[in-house]
Amino acid sequence: MAGVRRDWLPLYGCLGVVGVGVAVSVAVHAGLAWVGESGPWNPSALLVGLVIGEVSMPGSAWVVAGLVWVGCAVIVGGPVTWLLFRRRPRRRGDGKARLTGGRQASQAVRRRRVEEKAEAFGLDAKRYPGYPIGRAVADRAGIYGDWESVGVTIAGPRTGKTTAIAIPLIVSAPGAVVATSNKRDLVDGTRLVRERRTAEKAWVFDPCQITKREAEFFWNPLTFLTSPAYNSSIVARALTLSKAFGDAARAAGGRHERYDGFWDGGGDRIRSQLLAAAAVEGLGMREVYRWASREIDVEPVDILRRRGLESMADALQGAIDLPPDTKGGMWACARMGLGWVEDPDLDAWWSWGPGREEFDPTRFVQSRQTLYCLSSDTASVTPLVSALAVATCLAGEYRAETCGGRLARPMLVVLDEAANVCPWRDLPKLYSHFGSKGICLQTILQSWSQGMDVWGETGMNKLWSASNTALYAGGVKEVDQLERISKLIGNERSDQISTSVSRDSRSTSVTRDGQERPIASVEELAALPEWRGWLLASRSRPVLIELVPWFTTSVKKLVEESLAVYGPR
Repeated sequence: MAGVRRDWLPLYGCLGVVGVGVAVSVAVHAGLAWVGESGPWNPSALLVGLVIGEVSMPGSAWVVAGLVWVGCAVIVGGPVTWLLFRRRPRRRGDGKARLTGGRQASQAVRRRRVEEKAEAFGLDAKRYPGYPIGRAVADRAGIYGDWESVGVTIAGPRTGKTTAIAIPLIVSAPGAVVATSNKRDLVDGTRLVRERRTAEKAWVFDPCQITKREAEFFWNPLTFLTSPAYNSSIVARALTLSKAFGDAARAAGGRHERYDGFWDGGGDRIRSQLLAAAAVEGLGMREVYRWASREIDVEPVDILRRRGLESMADALQGAIDLPPDTKGGMWACARMGLGWVEDPDLDAWWSWGPGREEFDPTRFVQSRQTLYCLSSDTASVTPLVSALAVATCLAGEYRAETCGGRLARPMLVVLDEAANVCPWRDLPKLYSHFGSKGICLQTILQSWSQGMDVWGETGMNKLWSASNTALYAGGVKEVDQLERISKLIGNERSDQISTSVSRDSRSTSVTRDGQERPIASVEELAALPEWRGWLLASRSRPVLIELVPWFTTSVKKLVEESLAVYGPR
């Protein structure tokens, strides 16, 4: 009875006694009626009559009375028991669920409300109501994010991020899906599910060979600059691609948080000029790397001038003419993010070859296909993997703008291990903007500090605040962040109960103006039980949710089949 309010226990006890008395009385009268007898309806008088023999009950009457009593117990007692125990906590701390408001206080993340939005977006709302987040502990009803929401999840290691968050997200998507990870289980568990449900292709970009499969396609990053299906000029796109390379290289080297506007910013600009020169001349990444390594090659300057990019040519010439003590550091920064070009074993992932199809992000975003971008945490090829995810998101943005402002079918982007695989520095600035375009970003981090390493304190605050669904799923020991979450969940005011006992009497007083304390303290958040999380959503009170692992859902058999087909052999 841990889920029942203690001050209601006397009432429940009285109702129980009355209910048992009524049930016994009805059962006895049914038995008496069976044998043609009758008795008083007052339960007390009936009991006395049975004891002293004034009311006679033959054996057959007792059998009927017993059967009727059992029937009453099942018909009445069953539902009553369910009502009393249906909210009984199944994990430590589940009693907190009722303290943040009921169903009405969290309507924004309930199925009915997100279905209304799905219908407004022209989707099959019964099949694709929204992306699943979990179940409310208070009433076990489903909790969802709608198809214009973006979210962030903070959950420590071994808290079920893939099992209960990433996989359910991916298999729920109605349109294209982009997923990043540094482990193969995300691919193995969802690839066949997506292929079956969409009848379209799944692409696995895995230069680190995490899944132990050879390249089946390639992506040339310079097509991001030459394709007409992107916003902005080639100059702006070259800088975007250059920053994607540089951001991932700095993150892999453990120095992302120490971004230097002079050195790193200067290196990003030089790299962008070299990328633009190669793209407009129809050259490749080998030429970009050769120019960055030589530092004095004026070929890209000449190309830029010949192609009408005079300002870029002048800026690149200025970088070539820098004093030696400045030039070395600046060009070293320019080479960051290009080291993967050196490795011939990686050529198959970014250059043409027989039997390998070319991946086109602009066609992908118009489909229901799936793209998995995999990389090890500190691999030299992470910049290429990250750039592909960035280019695909931006292709979706442009497609949305050509379709009236949002994608006809939402594109789900699950950035699992985002800080390691896709450390996109501009992500916080674009977060809410992407949601309005129908690009539903879901960033999954192991801790707040991991996000700060990539985006800094200001950027991480922006990412957190811009998220329509912010989920904390345990496993974190950072006191400052846990205190922030505790304050957002709110406080409860507990009644002060005092009891005085004397020889002749006993009295109890309840003071309603009790002490205020956190609903979920820092200690409780740090020790959050398995499969539990606190959801902080827009237009909703905080919700204590039960995470729902894939092996407890309707997709269990499909996921198991996918693991059998694509898992390790």
